[in-house]
Amino acid sequence: MFAISWKRIRNQKFKSVITIIAMATILLLTSYGIQASKETQVIVMDNLENYSRGSYDILVRPEGSRTIIEEHLQTVEENYIGDGTGGISIAEWEKIKNHPEVEIAAPVASLGYFVVTQLR
Repeated sequence: MFAISWKRIRNQKFKSVITIIAMATILLLTSYGIQASKETQVIVMDNLENYSRGSYDILVRPEGSRTIIEEHLQTVEENYIGDGTGGISIAEWEKIKNHPEVEIAAPVASLGYFVVTQLR
């Protein structure tokens, strides 16, 4: 059986060489594609973790508007706007915006909320 296979390979050298090259190419490109896909995933996750803005530079809210969780943790949750109570007036916002040490003061309205699922 092996002798017949070997004889066929020798007699059809061009087809055999092309088949071997094609198989090797498929194997190499598949491996490269899987590696590139994994590397891209790592780069995207790294960019999301390092360059997404989640922390406030400064958060201005009226006195007494801290939640129980904020009191307990002594911090404001990431990307947390508010619980629907309190807020500053337009006049207070204008005063903050015109302060010489404030670069940007943007009013923010909370219309709802969403839960972010962890990326895999």
